Amino acid sequence: MSHPTRRPLGALVTAALLALGAFALGGCANKITSYDPSQRPPVFPAGIPADAKLMLYMDTPNRRLEYADLGLPGVTPEDTLISDQVFYETGPGVVQGTIVDFSNASSFDIFREENGGGYGELTTVPIQPVKKWLLGQAELYRFQDPAPVASRSYIARGEVSGIVNAQSPLSNVSQLSLQQVAGDLQFYSFVASHNGPDGNPVNTSPRDTLTGHFLMQWKPVPNAVAYWLSVVPLTDAYLQGPALLKSGLPRPVFPERFPEYLVAYVTAQDAAARNPDTLTWEIQQRPAFGSQIVDSARYVIGNQYALRIAAIDAQGQVLTYTRDDAQKAAYALQRTNTSYIIFPLGYVIVKAGLPPDAGAGPARLMVARRPLGTDLRPGQTMVTTLAEIRAALKR
Repeated sequence: MSHPTRRPLGALVTAALLALGAFALGGCANKITSYDPSQRPPVFPAGIPADAKLMLYMDTPNRRLEYADLGLPGVTPEDTLISDQVFYETGPGVVQGTIVDFSNASSFDIFREENGGGYGELTTVPIQPVKKWLLGQAELYRFQDPAPVASRSYIARGEVSGIVNAQSPLSNVSQLSLQQVAGDLQFYSFVASHNGPDGNPVNTSPRDTLTGHFLMQWKPVPNAVAYWLSVVPLTDAYLQGPALLKSGLPRPVFPERFPEYLVAYVTAQDAAARNPDTLTWEIQQRPAFGSQIVDSARYVIGNQYALRIAAIDAQGQVLTYTRDDAQKAAYALQRTNTSYIIFPLGYVIVKAGLPPDAGAGPARLMVARRPLGTDLRPGQTMVTTLAEIRAALKR
């Protein structure tokens, strides 16, 4: 598959010359995969390092709870748990791989370090991009290893229009040692919620700056060298059905194709430039210290957005992400005929606008609060917070 938006004429000419050289040197063979299993350190596939970010994580399950809707309709203390299930992207023990590529590759071959040493091909067919970003001139690739070997070390080599040679782009070497991805990344900024204890709306938002672009703040993650930030619209048209269910899995960026207001690779150095104890990033901040903007658009004041932050270490491992914050984590609440289902979504909900008024504000009339999810019809879903669900269940 070609990349018309990423192939200036010079690159095409270079690729043609390299292809011609490969033919002259190696006949009609177009792959270089040789390695010596006995050699240490292990020999990588032929190529040169490129800006292709390879990230790994062990398939980590999400949790899905179902409650019998007893008493009043909606979430109430009378409801009882009838099902507690976990679900995976693929299954337990599977290595999940993600590549965000900024090179001129049109596909990738995946290699893993074998038990005897050296890197052998994991995939017999090159993997193709599942998503493209025109602004950042980047592409997203995904792969899985259902039967990983002990080393769990991988490298990806790009093919340029089907050609492989000594100039092929290589990703970083990524090695996986963690058995699961944590979900405990702490987000410090305000988040959007629904009603307060008095039944009135609670107006919360990310912390604004003088420029009008909201600022994201989070706690530093030990050993993290970079963070992936994603801001997407929170509408039924984009996050629903399987995409909504899978959003709670530890994928560093969303693989679904929908409009995105921010996709950024933010280095820990860049995020700590203002304060090393509280990492920050402004939604339209200019990158520095190795950070990269993959996609960006202007947000709409008053709209709500889903924000995910995923931490990455020097080995390319996904360490943790925004899933389990007891007060701010977003949860889905789905209605059935006789029950409701809840599960974490892997992000927090932010609302573009002014921060909450620090003053007392006008007095508001106290009203009786209706049970959470009362108005949901069977098949409908609402996004709420874990804190609200716990308060409604009073447990």
